[in-house]
Amino acid sequence: TCTDEDIEDSKEPEKPHKMKSSKLKAKAVEELQASLRPPGEPKIEIQLFEDGEITNTTDNALEQERRAAVSKCQTWLALRHNGREVDRIKGSTLSQALITQFHHRFSLRLTNWPRTLSIQLIETGCPQLFGRKPLAEIFIPIPARVNTECAQWCDYEFSCGHSTGGLKHAGVGTGLKEKGSAEPNYTTGTLSVRTGWAYPLPNLVHPSRPMKETKPSRTDVQKLKEWAEQVQLDPNDPSNADLIEYIKNTEERETTKCKAGIKEASLEFCTEDDILKNPRLKLLMLRDSGQPEFRNMRNIPLNEREIPKDIFKLYERRTSGKDKKKIKGQCFDRERTWGRQYLDEIREEVIKNSRQTQNRTFRDIIHEEPVPDLGTLGLTFMRWLQPKRPLRPRRKPRKKLPIKNLVGQDLEIIVNIGRAFEVPVRKEACSNSEEMPFELVAVRPFIEVTFQGERRRTTTADGANPTWNQYLHLPVNTPSGLHAVRDSLHIHLYDETLVDLVEDERLRETNIHQRLERYWLGSLRIPFVALFTSTRIEGTFQLYSPPVLLGYTRESKEFRDATFLTVFIIVHPPLNPPTPLQEKLETSEVTVIEQHLEQWLFEIRKEFPNRHVPTLVLDSSGESVCITRYFRQIPPPEICAGEKTTPEMAARFVSMIPVIQSHMLYPGQLDIWLTANQILDVSVCESGCHAALLACYLNALGLRSSVALGTGTPGGPGAYVLTTETSGTVTLWDPTTGRTYSPTDSFSPLTRLHCIVDESNIWVNAQKEDLLSQLDLDLTKRTNWWPAFGRSLSAPTGSVQPQSMVYKDTPHSEVNLLQDRLEKLL
Repeated sequence: TCTDEDIEDSKEPEKPHKMKSSKLKAKAVEELQASLRPPGEPKIEIQLFEDGEITNTTDNALEQERRAAVSKCQTWLALRHNGREVDRIKGSTLSQALITQFHHRFSLRLTNWPRTLSIQLIETGCPQLFGRKPLAEIFIPIPARVNTECAQWCDYEFSCGHSTGGLKHAGVGTGLKEKGSAEPNYTTGTLSVRTGWAYPLPNLVHPSRPMKETKPSRTDVQKLKEWAEQVQLDPNDPSNADLIEYIKNTEERETTKCKAGIKEASLEFCTEDDILKNPRLKLLMLRDSGQPEFRNMRNIPLNEREIPKDIFKLYERRTSGKDKKKIKGQCFDRERTWGRQYLDEIREEVIKNSRQTQNRTFRDIIHEEPVPDLGTLGLTFMRWLQPKRPLRPRRKPRKKLPIKNLVGQDLEIIVNIGRAFEVPVRKEACSNSEEMPFELVAVRPFIEVTFQGERRRTTTADGANPTWNQYLHLPVNTPSGLHAVRDSLHIHLYDETLVDLVEDERLRETNIHQRLERYWLGSLRIPFVALFTSTRIEGTFQLYSPPVLLGYTRESKEFRDATFLTVFIIVHPPLNPPTPLQEKLETSEVTVIEQHLEQWLFEIRKEFPNRHVPTLVLDSSGESVCITRYFRQIPPPEICAGEKTTPEMAARFVSMIPVIQSHMLYPGQLDIWLTANQILDVSVCESGCHAALLACYLNALGLRSSVALGTGTPGGPGAYVLTTETSGTVTLWDPTTGRTYSPTDSFSPLTRLHCIVDESNIWVNAQKEDLLSQLDLDLTKRTNWWPAFGRSLSAPTGSVQPQSMVYKDTPHSEVNLLQDRLEKLL
């Protein structure tokens, strides 16, 4: 339905009145007569001059504030050459007409033709600014060969896109739209500059155009030639002369290129395949590209026969991915291999971005003996006059080599095997009577040391407490640098037996058929990283042996059920300990926490330079995180169905996770700390997060746990777990083996304690002694333990560990495959 209003709106509009042409003509003539210039009158041009005087006084308060703000504002000029600032001058204050006079001449001596030359305007003294603000950068064209005095002044306009917002005084501001304007107003101006060369005029050559230029090909000459033949163009027609000339010239250029290519091919000495097949050239190319295996190599042999054949083995294995186990069902090996590669990639990326690794000291490059001075010669002559004391010899310090550039050097590990204690002895049943008990027989032990596939052994001794006192020398192969050595020194104890293979008693008098067999009794593993963190490793160590040795028993029951070995190990020539990495990495912590930890760590290093105290550790993303965030109560997995998990079960579960060694150049400083779920995903981890995982499990089981960081013998730098019971008893847990020790145990894997960490704080050992057996472990005594956080600043909250974890059951097929593999290896 339509209303009355709709009907009224729908009416046709009224027709306009008819205009007479005479009236329109008269109106147009009137307007033209008013605007046209009469003949003979002068032409008028309007110009805007800014030479009017500005009064010094004004009654407007806002205008007074504006003038005060203008008088405080200054403009600086900075000369930039090829994008870099080379000179800067300070200008005078702005006048009330917004004009400043510089009257300065920049002098710049050039050796090459400049790419860019610009002047940057900088504003200072503005009340809304803190410091200096760049207004604009004006690019000046390079002048021709003209002197500065003869050059003309040029005005260069500039504008600034900064916005000041509304101002409190009478100033209009920038970046604001005025009424009736569609676009905002910005700061604009003009700079008067003249540029030229000083006498004598230089002979700088302008950079020539490149010999070859790549231009997109828009035409296909072959198709154009086919089209011309198909159409049958007349070559005598002047309109076709340009096209035919273009086709002819293009064919000549193609012929010239072919001839040049033939000449270049005749001058080639070898093909690219020949270069890649040459081991020396390939080695130079890989070192130049910065590959991890070859970037630290210094001396490359001139002859190909001097290069080891297996020098590219590690590189090819890493690039081709052949180190991943492709055998069906061995998922654990694949996951662990991928986990090691994942951690190595993160560590290499951090090292590549670190500026300190690019800096080398004088000691890293020069390995020559210092030139003797007058003082050295004087001491040498004085030694000739000193009395000889053969019973009190003086030790001469050995020269140490830096490990950063240690490539191709002859290194060897010298192991002195002293003696062993409590070696198990054989027990054999009497063959004549079943009633006679087992009788103890002699044992013939010997020691075998292995490193990088090389084996050395001692002679065979007799008895349960043998003595050897023999030196074993094992070479260290470092084709790609010492940082690539991740092997461990293994010391094995065997029992050598003589087995008679003659079965017929009648042939025993005439035939001798015997075989030497050996039975494993125990072993000791020493990581190579521990050999250069300490100058030497010496002492009596407990060997690892299985709980039950079939066919063997202990000769004495008074001591503990273990075997002990006395060794002395050094590396020749000795290695200089690496310089600690002082690089400031990116962190996810707030600035207050970061600065506080840096200042606290600086004070700790002044008091205790030899104690390693980590505060910010690397996570899986390559950023540093506060170490206290890696602690939280995490329920351990259910080891046995229907049975409550005990702390010993949790320690056994954690000990089954392999631990990889720290970086050789920066031990303990580039460890990647993974969370609990990441550790189970990659199936490998490093020492720090390995101990943190065990501490989280023990905290969930009701034990007050913390991570103890220090050095052990012979394990080197490592992390362990300290638990404190309600009775005050302190227990040390080794995450790699799952064993427990007392802090006063002489054979504890942790020898020197540096700091203790938990979710609330970081305590550094402030006692004079750092031996674990002599320390007071009461953290409430501030004279013995210095905390990183206190009342003024507490530790950051929010753990990176997950609140709970989902544990997957291992398929029975994988367990059976692993069992079959172990049986085949044994």
